[in-house]
Amino acid sequence: MGYQVTLPGGEAMELDVLVRVGERVYWFEAKTGEFQAHIAKYAGLKKVLGLSQRESFLVLLGMDKARAKELSALHGLTVVNQANFLEVFQEALEGHAP
Repeated sequence: MGYQVTLPGGEAMELDVLVRVGERVYWFEAKTGEFQAHIAKYAGLKKVLGLSQRESFLVLLGMDKARAKELSALHGLTVVNQANFLEVFQEALEGHAP
């Protein structure tokens, strides 16, 4: 939690949660409010970290599931809400598409 990274451009950033499960690494960012200003940066950071969509999660509190699917497809992150987070993460752990 609170893992500090330095991006290739020298910018410092804190990752909310970074977890290693076996040989895979999972990254989680959580937002309770405005996320639009951050989502493109997160999509780019996913690439810098070398993570796939199913290893990169954006948890948006109160987000509609249909809209979360749209955002996932648009930005290449796994966007979920607090209600379906565990189910989608379990699918990722089992190797299924988010």
